[in-house]
Amino acid sequence: VSNVLMVATLLLLFVDRASDLPDDVAVWSVSDALDVVVSIGVPILGIVIVNKRPRNAIGWVFIIAGAVLALAGFGQSYALHVLVAEPGSLPAGRALAWLSNVLWPIPIVCLTLLFLLFPTGHLPSPHWRPVVWVVMAVYSVLTVVSLILATAGWSDPFEGFQVAAGTLGDLGWIAIVIAVFGAIV
Repeated sequence: VSNVLMVATLLLLFVDRASDLPDDVAVWSVSDALDVVVSIGVPILGIVIVNKRPRNAIGWVFIIAGAVLALAGFGQSYALHVLVAEPGSLPAGRALAWLSNVLWPIPIVCLTLLFLLFPTGHLPSPHWRPVVWVVMAVYSVLTVVSLILATAGWSDPFEGFQVAAGTLGDLGWIAIVIAVFGAIV
């Protein structure tokens, strides 16, 4: 399913290549197309690992990251097509734009977990459990912030968080900076 969504993302990028799209979104370019093509390998790698070693958490993390990358990428491309390139041509454009704006913390957390679980699929020692708790706390903060910002930007999801959210956008960016700083410390 993830790979089908990523191929659909490539098709939508191609279909909308001549449209006047916002500057900060994926368009039909070499870098954006390669980004989607590389992302196709994420769930494939997860499936290979899970088939060989089902108890290794790394494979499952790759599968989750691949599914989220696919859903977020397709959601953004679909929403761009429905809301910007051909307004009103298909249903649920705002819902998929909102979803793609909410999902971005998950691949970041998956990447962090991959570093913590590599190579065995387990933490190196029980002493690393507090690090996982900090990662999950940061993920929780980022998820709440992304929910707030995506909801505040519902009326114009591609305008940008600061413009759409106003004061909520300022608070959201402050929360993101604090969460990232907390993860580093």
